[in-house]
Amino acid sequence: PARNEVARNVMEENGVAIDDLYSLVLPVRDTVGRSNDVHFQPAGYDLLAKQIATGIETKLPSQKASAAEKPLQHLTAWFKVS
Repeated sequence: PARNEVARNVMEENGVAIDDLYSLVLPVRDTVGRSNDVHFQPAGYDLLAKQIATGIETKLPSQKASAAEKPLQHLTAWFKVS
């Protein structure tokens, strides 16, 4: 929370892209997290992978590539994103 705000300010001042996974997970951590643990259930990892892949894809140059050429296809498949 307080440290996140400081980090956000530093990143914005320096033009660094931010993917706020904390805010993404916070409202659903009871359903996607594990009790007394910092790790996630499979649904939590799917949620994170989708957010990360989308964030990366929005920063990549636009290109019309076949499914085999899409750079994040292997990443999302590895995380079992549906």
